[in-house]
Amino acid sequence: MGVWYVNTRPAVVAPPPIPPEIPDPTVRQALTQAREAVEKDPTTADPWGELGLVFRAHELDPQAVSCFSQAARLDPQDPHWPYLVGTTNIRLNLADVIPHLREAERLATTPELKSAARLRLAETLFELGEPDEAGRLFTEELQADPANPRVHLGLGMVALARDAVAEAVPHLEAAARTPFAQRKAGALLATAYRRLGKPDAASQTEVRASAGGKDVSWPDPFVAGYMTRQVGRQEQIRRVDELEAQGRFREAAAVLEELVQAYPDDQTFVSLGKVLARSGDLPRAELALREALRQNPDHAAAHFFLGMTLSLVAERATGRGEKDQATRNDQEAVDEFRRCIALKPDHGPAHLYAARALRRLGRLPEAMEVCRGAIRISPNVAETHLVMGDILMASGKPRDAIPYLEEAVRLSPPRDNRANALLEQAKAARKE
Repeated sequence: MGVWYVNTRPAVVAPPPIPPEIPDPTVRQALTQAREAVEKDPTTADPWGELGLVFRAHELDPQAVSCFSQAARLDPQDPHWPYLVGTTNIRLNLADVIPHLREAERLATTPELKSAARLRLAETLFELGEPDEAGRLFTEELQADPANPRVHLGLGMVALARDAVAEAVPHLEAAARTPFAQRKAGALLATAYRRLGKPDAASQTEVRASAGGKDVSWPDPFVAGYMTRQVGRQEQIRRVDELEAQGRFREAAAVLEELVQAYPDDQTFVSLGKVLARSGDLPRAELALREALRQNPDHAAAHFFLGMTLSLVAERATGRGEKDQATRNDQEAVDEFRRCIALKPDHGPAHLYAARALRRLGRLPEAMEVCRGAIRISPNVAETHLVMGDILMASGKPRDAIPYLEEAVRLSPPRDNRANALLEQAKAARKE
């Protein structure tokens, strides 16, 4: 039987003070209310846990751990408190994580909580270099829930760590079919395919993984509540992320337009500009991004998104037959992409879109050089090879274009026929 907190009546202690540097009045109010609830009832676990959740929701982790620890002393049979101590300590002190997760797994009585605690314990053990014990826990969970993709991801990682590559593949294939692990499992699956001598399967897997966007967080019954404690700026940003993930860009922009009134800083203007551009409101996107750069001229992402916005403006001008305006916009876009690259030399998309803008401007040698940088940084992205092939074709070098276009065909998703069509043109031009 595990022993974690001594089951005696703990001394009454004062709750952690609210850090004075918190500027958001909404956050301060939420923390003050939760703290006052503890002061009214300092010998009950739930008010301490609630205060800890509010602290954690706003990334005040040391204060959160203090509250969760006191809640655990007051109610040592509740698995929530050791779990929250352990998972919060992942960001603070890795050496003080495993004992708390073990205790949470021991105390959990419902299947849902037992599974969540066991999986988090297994994942943390794996990250800390204990694949054997992690594998044992994942296997136990597989017996309880054979279809759980999170279990398959864990077993796939353990198999790869043991160099049992063929054994890892079916687990990673199962995990890659879920939005919770499409990107992570896809990257590991591509690694497995390469180690098995299947480069084409590896490249196709990487394309699918990168096309899916960020992995969604695994559901966690222990921490589902703490996100609802977010108030002020963090709650709004979380809402924006949800709307963007659903493709609801106009609604996301509306949230950010309200947020920028309260927090008119460079990061909020960058977020607003990016979302406005994705919603198609290019003039207002440009204004927001220029304001971000006025506040912070060294904001690499602001330069990149302004370049993207100006490129889209150029495409619209071209569609209206306004060639001179399109040229000016493309030149400005190139300048912004170059500023981004100067600040962040490994920014692959900035290289790629600079190459595309230079191609439209007819500055083919420059476009070729920048595109080489994009390929060097992102060799498994089909678009980099496609753009290089297009630049070489425009330069009258179809023979040189063919290898790039063949690679673009290999890396492209099945329904994207652009590289194939350009490859056929290159082959036909080579014969002339």
